[in-house]
Amino acid sequence: MNEELTPQQKSALDYTRHISLTANAGSGKTFVLSKRFVEIFLNEDIDLNSIVAITFTDKAAGELNRKIAWEVEEKINTESDKLRLKRLESLRRQLVSANISTIHSFCINILKEFAPEADIDANFIPVNRETSDELIELCIDETINHCIRNDEYIQDLKYLIRFFGSKSNFISQLKNSINKRDIIQHLAETIYNKSESEIAVFFREKFEFDFNRSFGVKIEQLVASVNQINNIALKQDGKSSFPSDIPGKLFSYKNEITALGKILILQEIKSLILTNAGTIRIK
Repeated sequence: MNEELTPQQKSALDYTRHISLTANAGSGKTFVLSKRFVEIFLNEDIDLNSIVAITFTDKAAGELNRKIAWEVEEKINTESDKLRLKRLESLRRQLVSANISTIHSFCINILKEFAPEADIDANFIPVNRETSDELIELCIDETINHCIRNDEYIQDLKYLIRFFGSKSNFISQLKNSINKRDIIQHLAETIYNKSESEIAVFFREKFEFDFNRSFGVKIEQLVASVNQINNIALKQDGKSSFPSDIPGKLFSYKNEITALGKILILQEIKSLILTNAGTIRIK
């Protein structure tokens, strides 16, 4: 069915090279992956266990398995080469044990196979999200109760509960922090282990960069439009102070180097152009 493949999909079928594929939903990624899986098994002298297809969800893994099965059946019905046909039939028999799973299932199977090397019990049971949430709640409750019973921590606990507004909100934020512990650990190691002045510099530079990236071009367009409108106002009515004040503000904006300074100047220009109701001043 190569005639149904797009040029990009045909390129993705070349399994002899590493690829990183980015595509929208419904563009045929699973369709191509199923063909790629079968082509590798047909053309390479390797066992089925040496081919791995990993997805993120059980639903996607099931869908990929079904598409591979359909691809195998279609090739069996059209294949004339006896050796390839024999290999396709072998694939059909073994497909139930193929490594087509989520990344979690794949890792669990590896750990069970090499449990002694990993120094774990081969009969371990993976913890699902529901059980994990229950364990987290139990740990948080036990920790809070320990702090309540311990005079050394009770004041800190009271401060945190007041800071977050309530005990329930404090517990909610704790759960959120645990779920995002990798991000928090990264922030702790890269930012919050610095001095207060270094942290302030980091966030100021971060704000400057993100502000200019997000609004720089748009603000420059806005400033150009303000200047154009103001020049027209100056020609029509030279008596009003509002148009006369704007060029000085625009000059200050042009020479301002900080994002916060630019925002404050833009706010001043806004007050000169717009009324409190948000309409353009008649003057």
